[in-house]
Amino acid sequence: MSATISTNNSIELTSATFKNEMDLKEHSSEPRVGETEPWAYRPSRKLHDPNITFEEYAYYASLTRAEEKQITNSDPEVFKDSRFSLLNLKRFMDKKTSQTAAISSTGVLTVSDEEWLQATRATRNATWGAAFFLITTDLFGPMSVPWAISQLGYVPGSFIYVIFGVLAGYNGYQLWTMFLYLDSYRYPLKTYGDLAFRVFGPWARYLANIVQSVQLFFSVGLLILANGQGISQLSHGAICFAVCNLIFTLAGFLLGQIRTIQRFKWLASLSIWLNIAVMTVTMVGVARYPPNYDAAMAQNQVAPGQVTTSIGIREGTELSIRVVGLMQGIYSYGGAMLYCEFMNEMKRPWDFWKSFLCAQIFITVLYIFYGLFVYSYQGQFAVLVSNQGISVYVLQAATNALSIVSSLILACLYGNIGIKVLYSNVGVELLSFPDINTTKKGRYLFAALVPLYWALAFVICSAIPNITNFSALIASACVIQFTYTFPPILMLGFAAQKDAALNGEGFDAITGRTIRHDSGLKRWARGLKQTLKINTFNAVLFLGSICLSIFGIVASIELLVQTFANNPAIPSFTCVSPVL
Repeated sequence: MSATISTNNSIELTSATFKNEMDLKEHSSEPRVGETEPWAYRPSRKLHDPNITFEEYAYYASLTRAEEKQITNSDPEVFKDSRFSLLNLKRFMDKKTSQTAAISSTGVLTVSDEEWLQATRATRNATWGAAFFLITTDLFGPMSVPWAISQLGYVPGSFIYVIFGVLAGYNGYQLWTMFLYLDSYRYPLKTYGDLAFRVFGPWARYLANIVQSVQLFFSVGLLILANGQGISQLSHGAICFAVCNLIFTLAGFLLGQIRTIQRFKWLASLSIWLNIAVMTVTMVGVARYPPNYDAAMAQNQVAPGQVTTSIGIREGTELSIRVVGLMQGIYSYGGAMLYCEFMNEMKRPWDFWKSFLCAQIFITVLYIFYGLFVYSYQGQFAVLVSNQGISVYVLQAATNALSIVSSLILACLYGNIGIKVLYSNVGVELLSFPDINTTKKGRYLFAALVPLYWALAFVICSAIPNITNFSALIASACVIQFTYTFPPILMLGFAAQKDAALNGEGFDAITGRTIRHDSGLKRWARGLKQTLKINTFNAVLFLGSICLSIFGIVASIELLVQTFANNPAIPSFTCVSPVL
């Protein structure tokens, strides 16, 4: 295929360079695009059309990556902004929008398609720094680390957080690899479900969207519960605990009206610094004052006594409690479900590796340092929301106030994406709801769904007000899937299709057909053999994650039942605070 197209910007790419044997290394070479149809035209088929083949997704993704690289090379301002200006998007977008609009009307693209392409590019305006703040806001939850280490001991606890951090980074790399290979302007990859769809088909998309919706919904509920406890401490128990949860919920009604992730970028930065401030004050509080024995007794039934720590797992600790401690480690790294959303809004998704690598290192180091520090002073009296284990009211109140603001930002981010996932997959596809961003009716519906979503989350968290085991249950059922279970199995399916290509196979843009010489298990087996060691490791990681998920679900449910049976202070919709 030697036919080419060109614009005034002299973009020229060769599709032959990006056959099915294309790998990520080839993205770093100078690509050449060429095909007879204007590849930037808006898609004529539905985004989730099962007739679109893996090879077609990869073909158009190669063209999109090539254009991103060409634009970056031709304009040093793009590189400068993406590297040094973490959140300064406006000047960059104004410049690139004017360049896009300057494409000659005598070129291959028609005016309407130029406008469509410009609109598509305009939705991708985040730098890697902005993505770093969003990832860190999503992932960063250090408050549970001391409690988890108190259940596991110094060495096992530290080891678990390092291993989970490394594996989370590895799986983030795999998601990034698949995104670059399958996302394009023509077929944008917007969600985790979209990625699952392109690898395994419709059933995988439905599964991913359901699990993602459940996790986002219950994450909002857990944040309501955690900050209801904070409000309860601020009021010295004068306000009914269920009402404390309601106060945080009402705040979510208001801030949750923000519709676009881009508008969360400065809030995301604020949330990170608030979390660091809470950590700092908490470390000062636990180092200078005794533990909050009342909170430890109310939440974990630990009687007052001398602070003790352990190198390994304490003797007499039940297996189910150890598993719940393990699940808290997993919950601390549970943010991979939003990686596709973040990459989809980046001007240059290739730079996402900087975002998640910096975020992963930053978070892992702080987790271990903070967890070991607090555990050293509080030992077995550490509570799940560690700042609530401070015994001095002034410091306790200060950290609770900061934590409430930080958690509200995160809860609204979760709620925003959770509502959009449900709206897109149920409202738009099944009920023909109007577009949420471009129509007035859609915006009104979004505004109405926000309080409904938060109200349901309030009901759930108030019905199960035991944050320790409830959060472990969500980690076991949902969080572990997106961070540790789904990425390796998706990578197996991805590698089986990508590496199975034979000479003469691939997508033909002229005819719109995909050529394959064989199909079925034989083809998949051939693909998996190409990188056998990596694929074997991914298979083991997938099976291990499934087993850990099952253990966690069983242990969490068992402890929830025991807690409600043995502790009458925490019935559903209780007015009694679980931390006083």
